[in-house]
Amino acid sequence: MEGQGGVAICGDCARLAAELTSEPESSSGDLLVTGIGTLVTNDTRYGGLLGEIPGAAVAVRNGRVTWVGRERALPDRYRELPEIDCGGRMVVPGFVDAHRHFPAVAGTDLAAYTEAAADQLGRLLEQGATTVEMRSFGAPDPETEVTVLSAVAAAGDMLPCDVVTSVVVGTDPPPRGRGYQTMLESLLLPTVARVASYLDVVVGGPLDRDAAKSVITAGRRHGLRPRVHIFGGEALELAVEGGAVSVDGLWGVDGSAAPLAETGIVAVSVPAASWMDGRKEPASELWEAGAIVALGSACSGGSVPTIPMAMAIAVHHGGMAPDAALWAATRGGALALEEPEKGMLGLGATADLVVLEAETPADIVAEPGRDPVWRVIKDGSPL
Repeated sequence: MEGQGGVAICGDCARLAAELTSEPESSSGDLLVTGIGTLVTNDTRYGGLLGEIPGAAVAVRNGRVTWVGRERALPDRYRELPEIDCGGRMVVPGFVDAHRHFPAVAGTDLAAYTEAAADQLGRLLEQGATTVEMRSFGAPDPETEVTVLSAVAAAGDMLPCDVVTSVVVGTDPPPRGRGYQTMLESLLLPTVARVASYLDVVVGGPLDRDAAKSVITAGRRHGLRPRVHIFGGEALELAVEGGAVSVDGLWGVDGSAAPLAETGIVAVSVPAASWMDGRKEPASELWEAGAIVALGSACSGGSVPTIPMAMAIAVHHGGMAPDAALWAATRGGALALEEPEKGMLGLGATADLVVLEAETPADIVAEPGRDPVWRVIKDGSPL
């Protein structure tokens, strides 16, 4: 490989450099994962879509992956690390839930919302989602939006789960007056930018195409990167024109898979909503067209409690291949959230791993609703 300035660096030297530069002050985040039946790296250099390594081991220092390979080739210097023996189980990168709405709950204060958010995040984390994008529910007033997103951020601080927050605009609960767009641009977006990373725009309700475009521009001024709900061709055109990070849902855009794939925008599928609403699930068509596909577990149209169950619905209802669904639930989600060091297991990657009672991707989705997770590792620390 090449280092800075084009100087050649051998692979072993790069691994050693990564190990030394990540040397921790304590043993927190140091781990040796052995006894892996099949390791999914999502690195095609190991062959195939998932870059699977049989009989593998993973070494972690200071929460970062410093060595990946066949266990028989593990360097002796890693033998002193705290060890987890997976007993032949499958290991994959931590699941990344790329689309989950925070639901309306009883109570309207920060404490009630924080408790509800922590409950959801805890359940997702137990079943392998180490990173979650959580969106507000399009509350009718800016105070509630800010409270909800503050609660989500607070819940994320309480749990060993990385949380990405998005504010939703353009939904249609009452009251929505003629001054809605003005309120968004002058009040909500400047305020919520303190606690949110993304602006999730729904087109066609209170916001027509021109209004949505203006709101996206205003959001960018405040550092909110756009995502767009897609319920038809007009919304998709706006997303491409507005430089959206992702397009979510993708309903009502038959025939647009190939053009979308050419844009490089991540397509976030929410298969539970397709299944529950009786809609055609677009993930398989998008994948086959070459689009970058991610998976989310919950939308206003339907939700499931875990990413493995979302994967199962994508396969059994949407026709995705199990290996494609696993890639979408890990690497695809990381790309949707602009987290390039997640969703894969290679040198320098964030050490988020899930140990599964499975041997193949097909085993993960064979029984929808079954919890396949044996152990979750976050930033190199077993949970």
